[in-house]
Amino acid sequence: NLILDAFEYAKNRMNIMLLDACRNNPFATSFRSMAGGLTRMEAPSGALIAFATASGRVASDGDSGNGLYTKHLVSNIRTPGLTIEQVFKRVREGVERETRGHQSPREESSLKGEDFYFAKAAQLREDLTMLIKAAERGDAKAQVHLGNNYFYGNGGAKADVNEAIRWYRRAAEQGDATGQYKLAWAYYTGQGISKDYSQALNWVSKAAEQGHVEAQYYAGEIYTSKDFGLENYAEAAKWYKKAAEKGHAKSQASLSALYFLGRGLEQNYKQAVSWASKSSSQGDSTGQLMLAVYYIRGAGVEKDLGKAEELLSKSASQGNGKARELLGKLRKNNSNLSESKE
Repeated sequence: NLILDAFEYAKNRMNIMLLDACRNNPFATSFRSMAGGLTRMEAPSGALIAFATASGRVASDGDSGNGLYTKHLVSNIRTPGLTIEQVFKRVREGVERETRGHQSPREESSLKGEDFYFAKAAQLREDLTMLIKAAERGDAKAQVHLGNNYFYGNGGAKADVNEAIRWYRRAAEQGDATGQYKLAWAYYTGQGISKDYSQALNWVSKAAEQGHVEAQYYAGEIYTSKDFGLENYAEAAKWYKKAAEKGHAKSQASLSALYFLGRGLEQNYKQAVSWASKSSSQGDSTGQLMLAVYYIRGAGVEKDLGKAEELLSKSASQGNGKARELLGKLRKNNSNLSESKE
């Protein structure tokens, strides 16, 4: 409310506020609804308020350093020639597509006057030319940046996945951890290159060795997947733990599962609960699901179906299908848990 008041007081022609609340809104007294998530607000005259998700819902953390909403915002905001309305339309389409409709960004707009563009084409062309020159001189960071521009069609570059992979590879071969991770991801997903899980593991391991947290997480994912024929739970546990100790929520949830199952390390319910709790406290839906399972089973923690229901509700609200299914079964078998709420 203080920010909205400042908008009114400033008398600017335009004000923009972006709310990417990856978990329940921290501004509890002003915005939080009883159901969790954000409450709808009206934009003052000449302002636009953009929300990462719809009213009453929470948003996905995504798989990178930013939330899913910010990922798509960054991907579109520097595309030349798009009005502000077109940018947010593309962001909404991208987020809905990636979450299969579970998260749908919204805007409240009272914008007036001429169309506003975040990115002017001429300046972006100049920036792209300078970036290409730096990349061609061998600047690994510039090569990764240029790869990103070609991959997403940002920064004045026309989308070209093959060109993106070429620049990622040049950075990777120089030992740049982010370039190695990007190249590994391309091999992992088959985007712009033939799928090759051995190559994915090769490059992601190089990045992981340099401390790249996302690479450490995906190294664990490759070693635990049955699809790749590279199962090695001890190696998976090693990489999950390195990332988990740096606060990576998804790695914390995965490490919890390995402790619970006793795969790759000695079974330890207390450790399973500890890591799931850390993941859950960051709002990770898998961590919430894992912790709920422990409360249902009484594994490493005193059995508590009420806490389990609360955790499953939070996880399900983020689109976790397993949590939604388990929540339905829990409520069906223990109808007294929810009667007062329903």
